[in-house]
Order: sequence, then structure tokens, then C-alpha cells
Amino acid sequence: MPDEVHYRKMLAENPNTSIRFNLAASMVYAAQYGKCDSESRESAKWREIAQRLKAQYGENLSASDVAEEMDRAKSFRSEGVEKPRLTIEFERPSPSGTGGAKPPRRQRSQGQG
Repeated sequence: MPDEVHYRKMLAENPNTSIRFNLAASMVYAAQYGKCDSESRESAKWREIAQRLKAQYGENLSASDVAEEMDRAKSFRSEGVEKPRLTIEFERPSPSGTGGAKPPRRQRSQGQG
């Protein structure tokens, strides 16, 4: 059963190779969770990693790209973070739709009455 050490050794011995995204996903998964067996490759987490890698790099990754992804995944594991999260904060619009500013007061003209 391949573990992170096994995959790191592969990268060290083959630094100029290209790696298919599905093998890269197994390598990143092993870095994050310790190992990657056949059951792991059927998990939703493995599929998420594979889809992200394919979208970001295409069919093949360089050995250095895989090593960087493994380092990132391992840092998430050591920090207890499952995966990076993007947080976007929005200000809630005010009921008047002016972003919190009060609308200008209308003044009455003196001649009307």
C-alpha cells in the first residue's frame, strides 16, 4: 500500500518525469491522509483532489508540481485543516438600499402649503 514516503521516493528518483493527474491525486491524498489504497481512490475526497488537479494542471503534472501539492496537503494535515477554504465577506445591504447611508432629506419649498 503506497504511503507518502513511497511517493516522495518516486519523485526524488524521477525529478524530470511527468505524472498523470490521477497518480498525482493519489500522491497528494497520501500526503494529506498518510496512505492511499484502492478504497481511498474510490472516496469523494480523492475525487475532489483529482478534479482540482486536472482543472489546475491538465492531464499531466511535473514532479515539482506534485511535490508542491504534497507539501501543501501535508501542511493542512499537520495544522489540522482539512482543505483550504476561500472566505468572501459581503456587507449586508441596508433596508433602504443605500449601503447604510441615510438618504438625503427632501426639503419642502416655502411657497407651497
